[in-house]
Amino acid sequence: MNQSKSSFSKLLTALIILLLLLGIGGLGGGIVMLLEPSGALLNLTPDFLDPLPISNFILPGLFLTIVMGFFPFIISWGLYKRAPWAWNAAAIQGVTLVLWICFQILLWGKPVGIQIVYLLWGIAIVGLCLTPSVRSSQ
Repeated sequence: MNQSKSSFSKLLTALIILLLLLGIGGLGGGIVMLLEPSGALLNLTPDFLDPLPISNFILPGLFLTIVMGFFPFIISWGLYKRAPWAWNAAAIQGVTLVLWICFQILLWGKPVGIQIVYLLWGIAIVGLCLTPSVRSSQ
């Protein structure tokens, strides 16, 4: 029983850490895009937006700030408190991250290193959510 509880604690802790780090990255990138909508602070050029019906990085910045920034912090708190909605929210957050990165790859072609990292990050979040010990904690 102790080994199972120890394993559960480690997996839940890993999930919470992944979500907290995602939140930090989402807030960081999103706030920078909102502060400088041209993308210059992130070395993004306007041609990145050519496939989209937008002319600046305000909407992507809002998405990053809210969906990839604030939401992971709220979900982490819910997991820590064992809120009944937290497991589903964490799984949805992982799927959303995977879809966000896949959308970027579809738009711009060959993925760059950071996209691969975040794609694997999203898969890890979903994978952790599917482990029986994390699922049973909720």
